[in-house]
Amino acid sequence: MKNKSKASTLLVIILVILVLALIIVERIKYQKSLDLEDKTYIVDNYSVFFTVDDCANRFVEYIASGDKDNLLLILNKDYMEKNYIDSNNVLDKVDTQKIKDKMISFETKEVKAKKVSSDVTKYYVSGKLYQEAMDESTLYGDYYLEINIDSSTLIFDVTPVNGGDFEWKNLILEIL
Repeated sequence: MKNKSKASTLLVIILVILVLALIIVERIKYQKSLDLEDKTYIVDNYSVFFTVDDCANRFVEYIASGDKDNLLLILNKDYMEKNYIDSNNVLDKVDTQKIKDKMISFETKEVKAKKVSSDVTKYYVSGKLYQEAMDESTLYGDYYLEINIDSSTLIFDVTPVNGGDFEWKNLILEIL
């Protein structure tokens, strides 16, 4: 009888220790996520990098193909309101590089991220546009985007950014 009560007591102690360990681990994870807020960092996780790259390429493809409906779905709502964008003028306002009806590809060069909230991360994307021809591609220009991704709903929105207005240099200083 004594052996059973000792075993039960030992089992309860082990369970309490495990629960406390899990609580401590979750608190540490939560604190790390809070520490990342308001700090910009270079994205070095390949999975995240290629997810952001896919969002950027999708945006460029919609412009090149003149797909107004899908552009309106993925454009940042604040950007649309600020620039008075609707279905009638979306291509005129967004196609600042004049890539509509051209064979254009986008190559992401660098991605930086900033945690906006526990679920939303803002990605600053810097890349190059290339015009595709038969067996060659030529540099068409630099291109910058801000992409917000909500990890809880897997929804993203895109804001095209003028290279002159892009805060890339400020972001580099923030990291250093």
